Amino acid sequence: MAAPLRKSPIEGRLSNVLRHVFLVWPQRRRQRTRLLELEPHELRDIGICRKDALREGRKPFWQGVPRSSPSHPDTSNSPH
Repeated sequence: MAAPLRKSPIEGRLSNVLRHVFLVWPQRRRQRTRLLELEPHELRDIGICRKDALREGRKPFWQGVPRSSPSHPDTSNSPH
């Protein structure tokens, strides 16, 4: 039985970039669009104010959450 093939560093990096382009970025765009559509009572339910919702919702989809934010699972600022 042949040994499993290992990805080169370039292949791993490319794989990560493609994952962001095709999975993370569209998901982030949908979430931010939806955040801008939430009613005041829905924002209260999730514990954020309109100002914070607007700030996050208006970010470009390719901009992630700063690495210093421990409360958000997506801590990537770039597709690398």
